[in-house]
Amino acid sequence: AGLMLVFSFLLLPPLTGLNLASRLGPASLMAAAAGVGASLIGFLAAFRLNLPVAPTVVAISVLMHLLSLVARWRPLRALLVVAVSATALAALAVGVLIFPLPGQQPVGMGGGHAHTHGPAAGATGPTREELLASGLQRLAGETDPAARLAAARDLEDLEDSRATEALARALMDPDVEVREAVIKALRAVADQYQPPRTLAKMARSGDPEDRLAAALAQVAIGGTEGVDGLVLCLADEAMPPLALEDFVLPRLRQLADRDFRFDPFAAAEERRAAIAAVEAWWQGARATFRFSEASGR
Repeated sequence: AGLMLVFSFLLLPPLTGLNLASRLGPASLMAAAAGVGASLIGFLAAFRLNLPVAPTVVAISVLMHLLSLVARWRPLRALLVVAVSATALAALAVGVLIFPLPGQQPVGMGGGHAHTHGPAAGATGPTREELLASGLQRLAGETDPAARLAAARDLEDLEDSRATEALARALMDPDVEVREAVIKALRAVADQYQPPRTLAKMARSGDPEDRLAAALAQVAIGGTEGVDGLVLCLADEAMPPLALEDFVLPRLRQLADRDFRFDPFAAAEERRAAIAAVEAWWQGARATFRFSEASGR
């Protein structure tokens, strides 16, 4: 993807510029504007749609070039020149907001509104990094459920995808209210680029509790791969029986709206029969399964 992106920047913006202008100077300006504009649109599209950034930018560059091919008609050419120039200016403005000058406060890309904490929201208040570190520490280290609940709500407000792994592990918190708050915090970052990658990495972990946490989190944000993970957890010999009893089985019962009569402490033959029933249900339901927040599924 890196090589593809480099070669697309070498070829497509100059070709687009030559299609939009007849002289070298204006064509160079249009080429620069097309490259900057394609980068902005591609980045934002990848960020919002959870797509890989480089191929998305290349696709936008190709689309711009194709549009420039039909710009021989003068009114359309003028419109495209204005559109490309405006996109480039917007990209520069977004760049200034995201990468501010020294001493300026960057604008977050969490997708929601800005949140302030503490008595002051200026230079004397905590930074985003400090808020994130504080929320993660309280969520994992506090013994008081009320403190963990407050931490989960703070992380929901922060909308920072770097908290994904800690939030996934917190889905095994013994307190129901904390788990519900953690689900809301996960859903607040679910449409960002990083969480699915983080959860997929956790699902391949050698730690069975990480694999369970990933499955629970994927289910919480509406991913069928999470149900795949829960079914695999039932057959995982390394999975602690209490974790199966406390987290996997209740979630599967809720999703399937039935009791599979799986007992993690039963004999191996009984467990295999119950696992086969779960696998048969999921094999039949997977293709048409839809998560519904209203029904708890």
